[in-house]
Amino acid sequence: MSGFTAKEAAAYDRWKTQPPEETAPIAYDWQEAPLYPGDLCYITEDGYVLEDETKAYMDAVFRKEEINVWEEK
Repeated sequence: MSGFTAKEAAAYDRWKTQPPEETAPIAYDWQEAPLYPGDLCYITEDGYVLEDETKAYMDAVFRKEEINVWEEK
């Protein structure tokens, strides 16, 4: 016995099988990708940058150069 009435069980089954409602984006990031509530972002001059995309942003915006700090001049 599940402890639910037939009406409660039917309502639960309908709820369980319905897809979740689509959430509308609340903003867009520096690549025009949608952002949703709960996304963690950095705010930059170019717009929002998702925390997971910071490396891609840095590579796109800044030049990477290897230096040798022990090199004598």
